[in-house]
Amino acid sequence: MCGGAILNSRVILTAAHCLKSVFKKDERPSSLEVVAKTPKRLNKTPVTQVLTVSEVITHSEYSPKTNHNDIGILKLMEDIIFDNKWADKIAQPNKPPIAETSCTVLGWGKMYERGPMPNEVLYINVVIHKNSYCHLVFPDLSEKQICAGDAKHEQRDACMGDSGSPLICDDVVVGIVSFGHGCHQKHPTVYSDVFYYLDWIKENHGVTSYGSCSVIFFIFAMLSIFFL
Repeated sequence: MCGGAILNSRVILTAAHCLKSVFKKDERPSSLEVVAKTPKRLNKTPVTQVLTVSEVITHSEYSPKTNHNDIGILKLMEDIIFDNKWADKIAQPNKPPIAETSCTVLGWGKMYERGPMPNEVLYINVVIHKNSYCHLVFPDLSEKQICAGDAKHEQRDACMGDSGSPLICDDVVVGIVSFGHGCHQKHPTVYSDVFYYLDWIKENHGVTSYGSCSVIFFIFAMLSIFFL
């Protein structure tokens, strides 16, 4: 299972490694399902939508060795119905992320390393680190990657199952969870920097949405990707 951010009613932004690890060229996109509008992972509600994928797009220069260009798009056959309560799109950034900004990462990843997955979406506040610090921890990072964490509270971190989930600053998706060194360790998590992929996103689905949007609860910009 991976997470993703809703860019419009039929487009989901996620991590390339989520798609490359399970989706093969000879498979049909419809073998993937997207679940949206569910406050609890294991419980469907009358408003929960299970949507079929029509197209899978991963960055052509994605490298599983370095995790560079770890970004992908899912296109859906049906619309996610926005109701201003359980689902809404999230805006894309109009400027690069700023170091030392407090942001929020959320998802249905494991509660701790080798631990269970939660039934409810979890979120934590983290701080975007300076590039110089990120490169000390991860020397092979590119200019299109950022890292974030909380040095004072090492338990605040993304974990397995959070891949593809959004890093949100002021109601804008600035990062997509890519990788880290385990969960709740002394190292931050690495994210694909959404700002640097705006042209790629626009080229692959034609949507550019700058500025903030109304996101009452973070779950509105989240979904689960299940592989059948």
